[in-house]
Amino acid sequence: IIVPATLPTLIATYSIVGEKNNRSLEPLLATPITDGELLAGKVFSSFLPTMGSTLLAFTIGVILLDSLFIPKIGLPLLPTLTWLLAILVLAPVACLMAILGCVIVSSKVSDVRAAQQIGGFIVMPVVVLMLGVLSGFILLSPLTILAFAGIYIAIDLILFYFAKAIFNREEILTKWT
Repeated sequence: IIVPATLPTLIATYSIVGEKNNRSLEPLLATPITDGELLAGKVFSSFLPTMGSTLLAFTIGVILLDSLFIPKIGLPLLPTLTWLLAILVLAPVACLMAILGCVIVSSKVSDVRAAQQIGGFIVMPVVVLMLGVLSGFILLSPLTILAFAGIYIAIDLILFYFAKAIFNREEILTKWT
């Protein structure tokens, strides 16, 4: 869950401020698409490679783990329901949360490095969950995963509407140097 939350921060923080600094954002902002469509494109351009690599790594890990343990114990260890829910439900919503937070940061700062440093704090809800799991304070079960996924979905919706509300094309075009 940490990988899909941290990996897109590099892509998503670059999404607006990096393109502005490279002068490739202005033509995009001049297109006749809505702000919501533009933001959705920025989000999914980070989401798809991140979740693709996460699913690939999970699949390879399951195959390797099961190939080692099936001969020893006679049955596969993974995937379990908990793991499937974590990778197919919790990971995507955690990924979206990180991306949306980073896009918001990227639309408000003027330096890529500053966006990436601030973006590091965006993944804190995921880090808190993982620290809770590692410390034994939180037991990952299907119900726990669905509960956290629900919380993250609510945060995702709030972040998307916030990003859409504060995104101002004209300000980006005229006030940024």
